[in-house]
Parts: sequence; structure tokens; C-alpha cells
Amino acid sequence: SQSDVRLLTYLTEKSSDIGLDTPPMNPKGAVAVGDGRIMKSSVELTLTDVPLRKLVDFLSNVERGPGVVKVEHLSIEPRVLEKTVTARATIAAYHLKKE
Repeated sequence: SQSDVRLLTYLTEKSSDIGLDTPPMNPKGAVAVGDGRIMKSSVELTLTDVPLRKLVDFLSNVERGPGVVKVEHLSIEPRVLEKTVTARATIAAYHLKKE
């Protein structure tokens, strides 16, 4: 859907802003939440071998953006020798359903 494309574009811009390669992303599509007047679009992504500081910067920039965008799920696997992490995240954007 169009909201999936906007979220993918937004996440691509945010990763590029801090010098990260665009992570592989899997859009989940838009679903109605609550009373059905709010739509949620979500994307699963994996950031592989990223310095922790860049991960924190990326996720905080994502949530600081326009509209309601939230990191809904995050799992982190440390790579101690490389001083990096591999992170899997689900990021969701919410908007009012068009009448």
C-alpha cells in the first residue's frame, strides 16, 4: 500500500542520514487498530553488524520524525569481538483511516 511505501522510504532516508546501508526490509501491510479509525503499517528490518551508537541514533531519529512512528519490537544480538550488534526491529507508523 501507499503507506508501506512511505514508511520504507522514510526508513531508507533515516538510515542514509547516519551513514548506514539500507537494511533489508519486509513490509507487513496496513491493518486497522482500535476502533478501526486508525491504520497501522509496519516493517520488519534487520541491521547487521552495526555499531551500537549508530543503532541508537537510527532508532531515535526514526521515532523523532513526523507523525507517529514507533519501534514496536527490538532484539539485539551482540558481536563482542567486532564491537557491533545485529538488531531485528519492527517499526510501525500510524495514521487516520481515510474516510
